[in-house]
Amino acid sequence: MSDFFFVEDSSRYIHVLFSDILYFEANVRHSLLITTKREHIISHPLDTIERLVPSNGFCRIHRSFIISLRHMTWFDHSRACVGRRRLPIGKQ
Repeated sequence: MSDFFFVEDSSRYIHVLFSDILYFEANVRHSLLITTKREHIISHPLDTIERLVPSNGFCRIHRSFIISLRHMTWFDHSRACVGRRRLPIGKQ
């Protein structure tokens, strides 16, 4: 299995290492890919992204967030800390 994928950002395709990904966040018309280096606006919904990332390294914690387990530092019943962000954990 590959340790990277290409993501479309505007009109270009960018090489992204799975190990650099902090989390994905759904927005109204696009998704945000937050990495250790920068943010990318991508056109795929989280359902598609969830199928692209390795299931043993990423977890969908909320309808709006998929996080990297590698970069998660702690979690409780309602939040997970990834990088410097505290993200909500959904009820399911």
